[in-house]
Amino acid sequence: MVDELDAELTTFLRRLYVFIGCGVRLSHQTRREIDEALKKLGFRLKNSDGHQPDWNAVIVGLFMMTLFVFIATLFSPMLFNGSSKLTYLPATYKDAVMWACGTLCFHSAAAVTAIRLRSQLLRDNRWFPLPRNDVPNEERPIDRYIYVAVAAAFSGFISLVCYQLVIYSPSKQIFVSSLWWSPLAGLTGFFIAYYFDTKTTNWMQSIKEPFVQAVVMGCTAYFIAQVRLPAFHAQAGLSGPQSTDQAFVFLLAGIAALIGFSLGAYLPRLQRKREESAYQYRVNRVTWEAQSVFENGDNANLWLETEQVLLNGMKPVDAIRTEDGFNDVLAEQKAA
Repeated sequence: MVDELDAELTTFLRRLYVFIGCGVRLSHQTRREIDEALKKLGFRLKNSDGHQPDWNAVIVGLFMMTLFVFIATLFSPMLFNGSSKLTYLPATYKDAVMWACGTLCFHSAAAVTAIRLRSQLLRDNRWFPLPRNDVPNEERPIDRYIYVAVAAAFSGFISLVCYQLVIYSPSKQIFVSSLWWSPLAGLTGFFIAYYFDTKTTNWMQSIKEPFVQAVVMGCTAYFIAQVRLPAFHAQAGLSGPQSTDQAFVFLLAGIAALIGFSLGAYLPRLQRKREESAYQYRVNRVTWEAQSVFENGDNANLWLETEQVLLNGMKPVDAIRTEDGFNDVLAEQKAA
């Protein structure tokens, strides 16, 4: 008798907590407001982040980028027929290592900043909802991506300044050159955030993405290098234009294009594989729970495809695209 009463009270309290949580969720907009309201009611919340990327994928993408840059700079002297007049060119494998490490610091800072900022904005509902397989371009507020790009550019600028200060003596030139190259870090952040919002697995889209990023970053680097040529000459102690100037400009543009291609080819693809794998697990879990509740496969499937008030009008099969939505769906199933 006591055990039955205890079980009934436990079930009642669990459902009561679920209804309270659903009521709080419907009364507030952002995740932060919801968490604060629940804490005031005495709930102890588990620290979780449903929008964190697969950092292993990020590391692989950045490693491939660094490898491409190292190979390109290692063999770049061949483009200049062994010319030693331009001392700012990578001449040895040590120079290639320095260029590759600088690139890694520069774009890693931009990538991490963009990913973490996007995750934070998603948690606070200041990004935009991602309930479907893909988000049409017209539903993507461009100002969000500009915000991320500016933050990534600043992060890349700081990292490049710090890297050069470790190697060279402090000078105004370090800050000026880092500032000129910071738009490339901004583009890295922009593309990473944009492609992480693109869930499609269409093969044409997967091929187009790295080429678009390569072209944009290559053209940007070409423009910056053209403008910065007098500074390169001054750095090398040269009095005027050199015969290898344009080859050097194309080298920098090519390296930037390689960076864009490697990041565009690896980071989005690996991240999407992780998200699709997680989504398939959530589908299987909520389907099994729904079948347990409704004791009928057809009713369970109908419920999954029906818009729910407690999910802000979303279908459960769409809500589970995010970790927070997945938890909300499980909570509603337990309350049923």
